[in-house]
Amino acid sequence: MSSITQIPKGIARDLGLPGRDILRGVRSTLAPAKALLPEPVRLVLRKFDASITPSGVPDSLTPDADFFSGKHEHTAQFAMVAHAALTEVLQLMQRDHLMVSETVLALGLRRAALPSRKHNCASQVAADVAKSIIKHHAVGFVPGTPYGMQQEDLDDTSVAVFTVLLWLLVDRPEPGQHEAALLKLCHDVAATQRADILAAIGAHDNLAALLDSNARLI
Repeated sequence: MSSITQIPKGIARDLGLPGRDILRGVRSTLAPAKALLPEPVRLVLRKFDASITPSGVPDSLTPDADFFSGKHEHTAQFAMVAHAALTEVLQLMQRDHLMVSETVLALGLRRAALPSRKHNCASQVAADVAKSIIKHHAVGFVPGTPYGMQQEDLDDTSVAVFTVLLWLLVDRPEPGQHEAALLKLCHDVAATQRADILAAIGAHDNLAALLDSNARLI
């Protein structure tokens, strides 16, 4: 069982985290009581929700080739982009009751970066990143731990992570255009290959090959 027990100082500095994750946790805790709160308080909470969970995937949140270069300075942008994309994919999968942690996404990228230096191919690095994010439970009821997660939850999380890494790998003729539609296409492609994705999660080369072949197809 893997869990996040320490947050490196560099990530806390880069992201201003775990601030946003803590705020999301507070929101989740308050959600059941919202209907009982006075309207002025509910209005504040609605503004609070919008500030930490943007609706959809804005075209300004575009992938960057350096996400897979191992350069640590891109950790914050990767975490923000991956968080928005994973949140959107979970909604498409009707699994949006699961939470996504920017902090753990950043940790997943950082911890995958060192072993990924031996890989020259972006899909090989992306496979390392996907496995690291899954291993450290960036998505869950209590992100950073597998607490409360049944096998179906874990499988859906793996498919969602694959979808986002596939989206990041796809070549774009015009970066920053139609990102939400492209993410939806990646979701649809991943849904048709669910069994193959789950079989490949434990085998790095197979996962990289599956990411690469689908990215080329799209």
